[in-house]
Order: sequence, then C-alpha cells, then structure tokens
Amino acid sequence: MLRLLWLAAGAAGPQAARGIALPPEGLELVAQTAADRRPLLMRIHVSSIGSIQGSGTVLDLFGRAGGGLPSLIEPLGGTGDHPYAVIHEPGAALKHQQVRCLFSEDPSVCEGAGIVNSEALDQLKDFLTTSIHAPLLVHTTRIVNFKLIVDDLSAQQMQAARFVVLARDPRAVWASMRPFQGWSDYNMYNPLVCRLLAESLFTVPALASAASGNVEVALYEEWTKDVAGWAEQMGVFFGLTSREMVRRGRELQLEPKDTTKWVSDLTDKEVEQLEEDKFCRGYMARVGYKYGRANGTDYSGVNSSAALQTPLSQSEQGLLDELMQLRLQGPTGKPGPAAPEMVFEWAKKA
Repeated sequence: MLRLLWLAAGAAGPQAARGIALPPEGLELVAQTAADRRPLLMRIHVSSIGSIQGSGTVLDLFGRAGGGLPSLIEPLGGTGDHPYAVIHEPGAALKHQQVRCLFSEDPSVCEGAGIVNSEALDQLKDFLTTSIHAPLLVHTTRIVNFKLIVDDLSAQQMQAARFVVLARDPRAVWASMRPFQGWSDYNMYNPLVCRLLAESLFTVPALASAASGNVEVALYEEWTKDVAGWAEQMGVFFGLTSREMVRRGRELQLEPKDTTKWVSDLTDKEVEQLEEDKFCRGYMARVGYKYGRANGTDYSGVNSSAALQTPLSQSEQGLLDELMQLRLQGPTGKPGPAAPEMVFEWAKKA
C-alpha cells in the first residue's frame, strides 16, 4: 500500500522521482487522502426486535443475494444482562461505538471492551482485509433506536448502506415469545414489547430522511404472502442478482406461515392489554393493524413501506418523546427479573 502511494507521489515532483522519501506527515496525508477516495464497502443492515419477526427466513434469503454474502449475525456485545438495557439511555457511549464499528472501514474501531463479540471482530477483520468484497450482511437486535445510526454515520456511509427494518403485529410477536420461560410474566414484559416495537418504528422516519431510498420496512404479514416475489424486489433494492433468493423463496413459500395463530394462543386479557397499551396502540395505528379478535387478522389495510417512512404525526412524536424518558427500572423502582433465554438474541450474554 505505501509502495503504491510512494509511486503516485513520485509523479508529483522531481524530488520524489529521485527516490527521496516523503516525511511521515506527508505519508499520513497521502494515505488519508487515498482512504477518503476509496468507495465505501456496502452494508445490508437487517434490524428486528428479537428473533420472532421472521428474521431467520429473511437472513436465509438475503444471504443468497448476489451469489452469496458474508454475514455478521448479532455481533454486538454488551446490553445483555437485561432486556430493558436495550431501550435504556439510547444515547449511551457504547451504543454509539457499536454503530460506528459496524459501518467502519477500520476494524480497530471495534476493539473496545463490549463493542462486538470476539468472533464478530475476527470476521470483520477478515472482511475488511479481503481484496474483493461482496456487501456485508449484518443482523442486529440490539440497535432499536435508528436515530443512533443517523447521528453516527456520515452521508457517504448512509448512501453506501441498505437498511431493512422487520415489523410484525405485536399480538403475534407476544404470542411467539410467551411460551418461553420467564416471558409468561406478561405484566412485566408485555409492555416492554410494545415499547421496543414503537421505538423501532417511530425512529424509522429519521433514518429514511438521512438515507433516502435506502430503507425498507418489511411487514411480516405482507412479505410472507409471496416470499419469492419479495425476494426479487429485495434483489433490486440491494442492486444484486436475486436468482438464488427467488429459488429459495419458492421453497420457503411451501412452509406454512400462519399470521392468525395469535388469536387462539392469547387470552382475552392479553389481547386487551396489548391493544390498550398506548405504545402498542400507536404502533398498530401507524402500521394499520386492526383491533379485536374478529377483525385483527385482516391485514388488507396495512400501510406500505413508503408510508411508514413518512414523518411522524404530533401524537406519534409525543409517544416517542415519552419513550426517550424511560429508565432502566421495573414498576417497583428496582431492576426487573433476569432476562429469559432463547427468545431475544440481545438478551443473551455476549
């Protein structure tokens, strides 16, 4: 690298042409200029709240784009002791470091304690030192507030990335997680699910404003209707060939995708609690989910990805402002119970 830079500098003047080395500060300036001119490596960032919004299927599809993509699946460290840590202090230093790490061209940015796990750090180093790059597929469940991405990435980084935000009916989300040990205490975790979903969706407009044309909100109830067709659309969105994605989509379409199972799985009390939670109500209203058992499984009126990227209404902004005031405390003023395993990937120890 330095040899090539020296030759390029040598053409600039007779001194360098005679083999006289540039001073160290000159080399640093040349190296910095060259780095600035390199095209940024593309990231495809998939974000979900836990692993129950179809993320496994989505990653199976996306990993086949362009003939196959390298991937980092839940690489982030820290915020693993308790799920409330995901929404606590969204501006905390660690969160900013994690965002900068995932989109950096320099792996040393990721070497601080708790930024990424050791396996992910090794994978990032391998990816960044490879001469020929496919886009890097990254899946995270620990970055809920997309304002973090807006604050920490440059305009060039935003335009070199594609962001896919997974979303789903909160009643179905809750029905999927409640069988796991610990989550059955819905008085504690049901409101948390509503808060996480709302914070994610309500910060999408900020992300879309900063990365115009590079954001897709993927509703589970919509893309599962035609997995192969959606895979083809996403190939266009990524700017990559989609033949293998479409083939896999046809296979996955044969597997049942039941979007109505929550009706039989949830009690009347649980449905009522979710639908009356102000954060879930705000989330459901923005997406276009209908209320009640009788009408709730009619997803014909849900909003498009483009509509979900439009600016927030005054009432939605008020809910987001309220979410930002939350603290890492349970209803009693003490930290809540230990996070159960196997449901939210961000609830596992890094």
